[in-house]
Amino acid sequence: MYTWVSTENDRAQWQSFVDAAKEKDPNFTLTFDGPSFNDYWTKVKTRMVGSDAPCILTTQAARAQELSGLLEPLDSYMEAAGIHASDYNAAMMQGMTVDGKVLALPYDAEPDVLYYNREMFEKAGLSEPTTSYTTEQFLKDAKALTPGAACSWDG
Repeated sequence: MYTWVSTENDRAQWQSFVDAAKEKDPNFTLTFDGPSFNDYWTKVKTRMVGSDAPCILTTQAARAQELSGLLEPLDSYMEAAGIHASDYNAAMMQGMTVDGKVLALPYDAEPDVLYYNREMFEKAGLSEPTTSYTTEQFLKDAKALTPGAACSWDG
C-alpha cells in the first residue's frame, strides 16, 4: 500500500502513523511517494482517473467536494473498524462529508496560529490562550468578548 505526501513534515507525521500501526500489525507496510506540493492537486486528479492512484490520499477538507467523484466513501470501512464520525470534530467531519457519505477522516487541523488581542482578553478578565486552548474555550471566550455585538458569538 502506498500514499502520497508532499512535504517532509507530512512524511514525518505519516511515518509516526505507520509506526503506530506496526505496533498492532508488524506486517503492515505503507510506502510514501508523491509530487511536490506545487504539483500535488493537478497530479492527484490525473492519477485518480487513471489506474495508478494512491491507496491513501492526503487532502484538505475543502477539497473533498471537488474530489468527491474520485474518492471512495469510507462509511462501511469505518463501521467495520468501529470508527464513529462523532469521535471527530463535527465541523471537520462536515467538510469531509459529501451527500451524506464520509470521504475523508481528519488527521490534523489548521489553523496553525491563533492571533488574539491581549488587551481585550485582559479587560474582559479572560486567561490568555495556551497551547491546550480548546474549541470549547475559544467559543466561551468569543461570547464573553462580544456581548450584544451585531456579530457576536452568542449561539
